[in-house]
Amino acid sequence: MKTVVVLSLDVGVHTGWAVIRKHDHEILGCGVLLIDDLGCYLDLTIRWLNTAGYTTEAVVEKMPSVGGIGELSTVLEYARKTTEYWLTEVYAITPVYVFHVPGKI
Repeated sequence: MKTVVVLSLDVGVHTGWAVIRKHDHEILGCGVLLIDDLGCYLDLTIRWLNTAGYTTEAVVEKMPSVGGIGELSTVLEYARKTTEYWLTEVYAITPVYVFHVPGKI
């Protein structure tokens, strides 16, 4: 039976990530991905998890919409679309989207 891990992503200009073993909640790795390398490192991370024999699930923090036209909104939209593409289109992982209210657990 394959071990299930959760790839947790907080998508943004700097995307925080963690890989957590589902059965005991042990963190196997974590870090920050810069926007310029987001697609490449998502690919490498998920590819490594697959090669190592893990079954990968994804939890993605839902980003609030900043709206408007500007550099920040463009970068955040790029990060969201890039993450969605690699998870759903390339690796067929259906992410669970969550919204965390700051200060609430």
